[in-house]
Amino acid sequence: MYRDELIKILQICREQEDPFKVNVVDLLERVRKIFPLIKTEEEINLDLEALLSLSDVVLKQEDIVEHKTSLLYVDALLVLLKLEKMSLKELADSLRRNWKPIVEARGININFLLTALDYWGSKELLGKDIPIPPEREVEISMELSEELEKELERIKGEIKGEVDYHEFIKEDPLRRAYLISILATRGDISLRKDPMTEKITILPHPSAGEKVSMVIEVI
Repeated sequence: MYRDELIKILQICREQEDPFKVNVVDLLERVRKIFPLIKTEEEINLDLEALLSLSDVVLKQEDIVEHKTSLLYVDALLVLLKLEKMSLKELADSLRRNWKPIVEARGININFLLTALDYWGSKELLGKDIPIPPEREVEISMELSEELEKELERIKGEIKGEVDYHEFIKEDPLRRAYLISILATRGDISLRKDPMTEKITILPHPSAGEKVSMVIEVI
């Protein structure tokens, strides 16, 4: 008679990932009322399992409370908000004081560059030596620069007001993300990220605050 209700209580205890979302008091009261009314051996076993499951939920709640009240626990949101308020100098100083490198880092020195220059200087482009006159190199770079500037102006003209970043670039994600990064770097536009929702917005004007770098997942 009460088999289905006891099974439902078991499912709530076992399937809910957040133990604080389980209303232990109400469920325990329901189990207490059911116990005098059950008659079959299966229902008795289910009632016992329900009590054990509810006690497991309480233990999980205690573990979480103990962890959060310890000195080692820091809420992730508080850390994020603190990072948003820190200047570049403060971030760099914090990294300097806390960074403990575990691998050797080899810097690029003049000998390394000379060796690389000798190596690539001895190679032919795609198996063929294709010399380009200096004046032609200037023409090519100017052509590419003018074409890029036109595309940047076109993209900038599309930004009439605040727009969602991912919605704006979805037509051609890689290309439009590249163009937006150039405009933002030059200060023609600015990007704003909401620390709570992580939504990124494009603003049609430069940022009034200090410039910071931003890593954005495109695809």
